[in-house]
Amino acid sequence: MLTIFTQKCKVMTMVTMDIDKLVDEMTPEQLPDVITDIAALIGYSNALLIVQNLGGVDFNIPKGGNENSRRAQTLVDIVGQEAADKIMKAFGGAKLYIPRCQAALIFVRNKEFRTAIEMAVASGMSQTAALEQYAPQFGFSERWAYVVLSRRDVSFDDVSSDGQMSLFTDTNNN
Repeated sequence: MLTIFTQKCKVMTMVTMDIDKLVDEMTPEQLPDVITDIAALIGYSNALLIVQNLGGVDFNIPKGGNENSRRAQTLVDIVGQEAADKIMKAFGGAKLYIPRCQAALIFVRNKEFRTAIEMAVASGMSQTAALEQYAPQFGFSERWAYVVLSRRDVSFDDVSSDGQMSLFTDTNNN
């Protein structure tokens, strides 16, 4: 499970998402190059675990020979010995900024929310009841849930790196 935090009106909301679902939903162009490079070595699931645990910080990748290193142990704890060894072999001695990938995670979360609402409505639940059930699970207010539903045609490219929509994106295609 991957936990992302969103902040609206100075209130932090924690949303937990299934990493395997994220891997299925994300494409390499939605992620920063460093995460794509790491994913090529150890897989997207492990790369997203690194984002979850180290996102937003510069991380000095250990060279690997010293198994007692705190940083080496951190990598092992996050992704396991085999994947940590691959990272240390490829990036050992480098200082990598591990991005939070917030825009990509929010895009996928919103897509998952829309899918959950659509499935609930298709199974006979009213949209209002579906919103009452799923909005809190995804960390949304009812108003924000309607906004997310109305932006059905928004692509990942329309979301900036801080997770905000562009003021000048025409979502009505007019």
